[in-house]
Amino acid sequence: MHALAHSRFLRNDWVGRAILRGPQEPKGIAAGGSSMKPLSVFLGRLLGLFTIITVCWLLADRQATVSMIPVLLGDRAAIIVLAILSLGAGLAVVLAHNIWSGGLLPILVTAVGWLLLIRGVLFLFLSYREISRILEFMQFGTFFYVYLAIPLLLGVCLTYLGFTAHANR
Repeated sequence: MHALAHSRFLRNDWVGRAILRGPQEPKGIAAGGSSMKPLSVFLGRLLGLFTIITVCWLLADRQATVSMIPVLLGDRAAIIVLAILSLGAGLAVVLAHNIWSGGLLPILVTAVGWLLLIRGVLFLFLSYREISRILEFMQFGTFFYVYLAIPLLLGVCLTYLGFTAHANR
């Protein structure tokens, strides 16, 4: 009777359940990659590849890009379209994936979502004059490669982490 009571105790205890199950297949980094939520993996891949492709397109013709940015930001209708797209993408990521733990990938995905959301709100509410001052202060033409290196590195990081992570199903 004592052995039966002891085995029931083990089955109800979380340590006992682990003992009774026996050895499990390792998960996480020890298994050759990190386990992530499928949404983190998908968004990491999506945002990473999107960023890499966009930055490479902008880098392909520096002169056109440097002359296009002030023209684009000088058109209030274009700013509103960009703001709405950024706001929508940012809200989608933040509402579906507001995860600030679990590794670098989910944190980066969430941070990008918040940056998109904040940029969308700022573009909606800042005046043309304020946007022009910010653009002038940034000296986009002078620091062109620096400003594009940052999203390129972020895109490479998101893509690498997204394609090397193993999604939990």
